[in-house]
Amino acid sequence: MKNLNLPHYLLVSIVLTIFSCKQSEKQVTVEHKIATLSISEAYDSIAAKKFGADDYGMKKYVMAFLKRGPNREWSKKETDSLQMAHLENIGKMAKAGDLVLAGPFFGNDDLRGIYIFNVTSIEEAERLTNTDPAIQAGSLAMELKEWYGSAALIPVNDIHNSLIKPEEVLAEVYQCPMKCEKDKTYHSKGNCPVCKMDLKKQS
Repeated sequence: MKNLNLPHYLLVSIVLTIFSCKQSEKQVTVEHKIATLSISEAYDSIAAKKFGADDYGMKKYVMAFLKRGPNREWSKKETDSLQMAHLENIGKMAKAGDLVLAGPFFGNDDLRGIYIFNVTSIEEAERLTNTDPAIQAGSLAMELKEWYGSAALIPVNDIHNSLIKPEEVLAEVYQCPMKCEKDKTYHSKGNCPVCKMDLKKQS
C-alpha cells in the first residue's frame, strides 16, 4: 500500500473541513431542539380542548352560503324590518355559541354572504338556518357545506365584541368649523379633507 504524501496545507484543509461539518451538524441539531421546544411550549392543551381542536388544531364546522331568495318584493319598511330581525337572529346564534362567523359579500350578486356554524352536521345547521327570519320570508336561501377549519375561530366573537365602539362614541358627531363640505359630518376626530382644520365636536 502506498503512503499518501499529501502536502501539509492540504491535510490541514481536510481536517478543518471535517471539523466545520461536525460543527454545522451540531448547530442544526441545537436549532432543531430549540424550534421543537418553542412549538411544545406554545401548545395550549387547555384551549385546544375548550375549542374542540384535533391534533392539528382543526375542527369540523358547517358553512352556509347565503343566496338571494325567491321572494324579494318588499317595501322599504318591510325590508328594513326584515334586515333588523335577520341581524338580531345572527346576534342570538353567536351569543349561544352556534355561529362563529358571519358577514356579507361586497357587491350586489346573488351570493349575499356566509355563516360558519359551530356544529358537525348538516341537519343541525338546517335547524339553525330555519330560525333566520330572512330565510322564513324567502328573502334569502342557503346552501350548506361541511367544512374543516381552524379551531381558533371559536373565540372570534369574543374578540369581535371587544373591538366594537360603544354607542355613545358612535353617537359623537364632528364637523368642519368652516363648513367646507356644507352639512357633512363625521363620527370620529380628524381633519377636514378640504381645509385641514381639526373637526369640531357638535353638541
